[in-house]
Amino acid sequence: MKFKNAFTSFIARPVIQPAKKEARPVVPAARMPEAADAETRPAQRDEHRALSRLYSRQSAVIRSRICVVPRALQAPADDSQIFALRKCGNDYGLARMGADLTDEPLRPDGTYVFAIKASDPNTILLGKTTLFDTAIAAPARGQTPGEDADLAVEGHTSITHGEDVVYAGTAWFSKGALKGWSNSSGHYQPQAENRMQALTKFNQLLLPKEKFIAHHIR
Repeated sequence: MKFKNAFTSFIARPVIQPAKKEARPVVPAARMPEAADAETRPAQRDEHRALSRLYSRQSAVIRSRICVVPRALQAPADDSQIFALRKCGNDYGLARMGADLTDEPLRPDGTYVFAIKASDPNTILLGKTTLFDTAIAAPARGQTPGEDADLAVEGHTSITHGEDVVYAGTAWFSKGALKGWSNSSGHYQPQAENRMQALTKFNQLLLPKEKFIAHHIR
């Protein structure tokens, strides 16, 4: 009897169903309007192209790194003999390395060796020289015309202190005007055909291709 009552009591108990979980509503991902998409995609493509061009230019500069040929380095120049090339309109100026930005640039006049260090491919360094690139000018050898003749350096490695460059050569100025430039450098010997690849867009404005005179390396 006790078993029967217990069984009856078990059957009579209400069956408790597990609580159903409420389904969470599916929220669609936010999406920009079609018109905004149409405006954003071209801008993103333009930015990607610009970055690609910049990377290609930087890669080209890195690939054109030039080391000093095996020979003795020239006497190093101090900061007072090294200049950075500047340009305002058609007039060129020389900013002394380490000088205050408010200092008046010097007017280049005569023959200068120039070099663009691989560590700073946007700056054209110059130093006055007593030697002339005869493809541009042919005054008496050993004579430095113009002002500041006492600033003359021995050569290209004087202004680079032997560092690698992306390009180097010789430039000739007359009273602030660029008359010509070449790839003449005995210590670096850059190839004439590599000049535009090695120059950044900014430096191509300072050294225009129409002023270039090729120097044939012997």
